[in-house]
Amino acid sequence: QQIKSFILDPKLVERYSKKMHLAFCAYNGAGRDAVPRLVKALKINKLDIISVMNPIDGMFPAFDDLKSPKGKKVYQQPDPGDKFAAKKAVAEYIKEFGEKQFAEVDMLIGTDPDADRVGVVVPVPKSHREIYGADHTLLDADTAWSILLWYRMEKMKAAKTDFGKYFFVQS
Repeated sequence: QQIKSFILDPKLVERYSKKMHLAFCAYNGAGRDAVPRLVKALKINKLDIISVMNPIDGMFPAFDDLKSPKGKKVYQQPDPGDKFAAKKAVAEYIKEFGEKQFAEVDMLIGTDPDADRVGVVVPVPKSHREIYGADHTLLDADTAWSILLWYRMEKMKAAKTDFGKYFFVQS
């Protein structure tokens, strides 16, 4: 309920929720329960969960191929905002569900093991794929927050909000 209270335009979510196709990667962590519950509460019906990365496992078995320069196994928490982790999630999704279905996904959401960070893989518009060199791209935290801030400010502007009493801080 708390997270749902942050939604600025519930009617927009309602309008698109039935059409959205999401994928989710818990990276062997706690988000495996919270994110599907939130998606369901938003009435988004199409959620594909990457099963190999869904069970809680602090050894992060999906990252067994992550090695140090000396060839030793590295036990590192996956960061969903890291390109390596995003590529791994995409590869595991395609292995489980297929490339054709991945092409239909509107967003692949990944949460780190304690679910306090998120990474979002989104399709690149066809007109920009030559620039990006890919069909999908990872939105890093700075980009995702910039988009959210822009959206919030646009909503506030439409509501004729007095911007003189607001500020934002970058750290």
